[in-house]
Amino acid sequence: MMRDLLRLLTVAVEQKLAHEIPHLVRRIMLRMVAALFGLAAFAVLLNMLWIALIPKVGPVGAPAIIAGVLAFIAAVCLALSYRRRHVVVVTASVPPHAAAHMAADAAGVFRDHKAAILTALFTAAFERGSRR
Repeated sequence: MMRDLLRLLTVAVEQKLAHEIPHLVRRIMLRMVAALFGLAAFAVLLNMLWIALIPKVGPVGAPAIIAGVLAFIAAVCLALSYRRRHVVVVTASVPPHAAAHMAADAAGVFRDHKAAILTALFTAAFERGSRR
């Protein structure tokens, strides 16, 4: 019984991953390219600011201002990295007639999201087993 369940889980996960991996890789690559171009645009913006500041504050003041801007951005990013997320648990009561409708839809939800549900169950079982 357990072997059949694991075999079913493995097949479902492999099918889901075979479909999702190319899309995931494409999204990651496009985000990396976007980050690279964004970084290049930021560098050009800082260079432009540096050149514009030289006549106003001199050859020593311009790099000092740019360094201050970069230090400020670094401090903001560091402060944001320490910010903790607050998890909010929301509960709702379900009317009796809606509960019957939800039970009828449960089979359809399981059928539509079988791979994700089985993956979550397998991961939870594996995590629980690794703690012992």
